[in-house]
Amino acid sequence: MHIPHFALAIHELATNAAKCGALSNATGWVDISWSADPSNDSGTFSFLCQEHAGPAVTKPERRGFGSTVLEIVMGDYFGEQAHVEFASSGVIYQLTAPLDVIIGADGHTHRVPSSHAAS
Repeated sequence: MHIPHFALAIHELATNAAKCGALSNATGWVDISWSADPSNDSGTFSFLCQEHAGPAVTKPERRGFGSTVLEIVMGDYFGEQAHVEFASSGVIYQLTAPLDVIIGADGHTHRVPSSHAAS
């Protein structure tokens, strides 16, 4: 199942934003968007989480549990590179993966809407 992995990643992003990122002050916010593009053989799933108006961000000196989950575990599990950018304006997390990996080999596991955005 792919949902628990995404749930863990979203939980990690939300926890970090609340503890020390954009959600740790009264003016910050987080945009989360995803899309599914079935136009090529395996299709493409894209996920983006971007913090805005939080405290200034600097890259951590060490890789902790959250960075490991977000970059290595998610990237390995979905077969693509996940990317965390520590932009001064806020953390940006991106994951792009083949759509058939998200949907599942049987074609009916946890279908992703063709396009959805929430903020």
